Amino acid sequence: MPESFGNVHVESLMSGTPAVIARVGAQRLSIPDSLVRKIDPGRTEDAAQHVAQIVHSSERTSTDLRHFLINEYSLKRMLKGYEEAVLQCDLQAPATFSPRRTLRLDGEIRIPPWAAVLDSGYYHDYSGYCADTHFLSILPRISDGVSVRDLIEGDGVHLDKIQRWVDSGLIAVGLV
Repeated sequence: MPESFGNVHVESLMSGTPAVIARVGAQRLSIPDSLVRKIDPGRTEDAAQHVAQIVHSSERTSTDLRHFLINEYSLKRMLKGYEEAVLQCDLQAPATFSPRRTLRLDGEIRIPPWAAVLDSGYYHDYSGYCADTHFLSILPRISDGVSVRDLIEGDGVHLDKIQRWVDSGLIAVGLV
């Protein structure tokens, strides 16, 4: 299971040691793909190729990447971010547990932050690659943003199936 924001790759790169990063959790977005080597989860042959290239060329962290890391992950910037998160948050009523959220027809279906459409498939950080062929067949519609009603009426998806996808965390639903 991925860390919500592991710093190992940042620490490695800051010390000059290259890293091959899997597109899971926060690592999907923490560093632009153009600055670092990334692979889709489970692609061990791709990882091995990257490592071989790094070793063969004696690669070190690039100047552009080091500048990005210094700007984005400096101690001063990190502390400022924590300070803002703690001191500028809005107090809200305590959250209540709801075992199952009732779907509304006007609810907008979207890809949750713990999942991503990758070249190698639809990846869920906690359950791996999705093998549900029906879900994968309508994934382009979900990626573009679609309401529960549109999936039912336009694509013939049953409400109970949408509910199962929500319950399993494959999709999230908000209001349009």
